[in-house]
Amino acid sequence: MRPAILSTKSSLHGSLAGTTKAAALVAVSLGIILALPQLHSEERSLDRFSLAVQQSGIPSIAHLTVKPFEVNGETAEEIRAELNAKGPLDGQRYHRDAFTRWYVKWRWNFSAQGKADIKSTQVSYQISLHLPKWTPSDGTSQALITQWDRFFANLLKHERRHIDFVLEHYEAVSENIRKAAQQSPDLTAAEANAIGEEVLARIRSLDAHYDKVSAHGKNEGVLFP
Repeated sequence: MRPAILSTKSSLHGSLAGTTKAAALVAVSLGIILALPQLHSEERSLDRFSLAVQQSGIPSIAHLTVKPFEVNGETAEEIRAELNAKGPLDGQRYHRDAFTRWYVKWRWNFSAQGKADIKSTQVSYQISLHLPKWTPSDGTSQALITQWDRFFANLLKHERRHIDFVLEHYEAVSENIRKAAQQSPDLTAAEANAIGEEVLARIRSLDAHYDKVSAHGKNEGVLFP
């Protein structure tokens, strides 16, 4: 087997010059909590981030890796400065509050004579999600903690919707290619790849439309401070 193609798409949240922008990649509203329970300071570092992520349902998604990056700050302004400085870089080299990248690839078998068996096409995906992790220090006001929890929960919910676009549509790559190969036995690899790209274009279109109607998450509370 050899890969026929590797196709990638990135989606992101972010801010530039102190103005939060959000973009992205995931699912049905899972009722993510907007404020986590009060935790002791020694528990916050261990649990606050992981509890919120766990509540989102994201860790249960196959082939998805959560990659936290640390941000510090005693005030909302300090935290925003950290997000602007440390957030993952997007394709334009801007720091973003979060960054979700997905990869979809497909492949088919070859006969002993070296002929592509396009009807055997299989598809898979990989997703990586970069998220900010802020640990409140002793004495941090509950108001600031609640503000962060609300922002982070909304950020997770927005990312979940984008991820779902991939999960709901990626299998159409292999389904559509195999169907075309059944109907046209002489289907070429280039034609098969074009069919796969059409599916990816559909996912990108869903991403773009969602970000447009949600104002890149701003309408969903993806704002800090």
